[in-house]
Amino acid sequence: MKTESCGRRPTSYGLVEEHADETGHQLEIPPRRLPLIPIHMQASMHAARVALAGSGVAALFVRRPIAPLSYRTCGVLLRLDVGSSYTLRR
Repeated sequence: MKTESCGRRPTSYGLVEEHADETGHQLEIPPRRLPLIPIHMQASMHAARVALAGSGVAALFVRRPIAPLSYRTCGVLLRLDVGSSYTLRR
């Protein structure tokens, strides 16, 4: 792919991706520490919503077993993620 000048480069979709002139270092971003509880990778969004409502924590960490008593963490679901993905039908 041919790279254009002026800080722009084409993407695989044919769109132009903008790049900022100033770049920051990732260590300069302050961390957010949130209380977490685990949830299984195959749990439903309803189970995630119930877990968040019942525990009062801000986020869930998704994990799956890889061996007896050993788990691999796959990601983090924030309360906002669960709320925007799950809607109640009345």
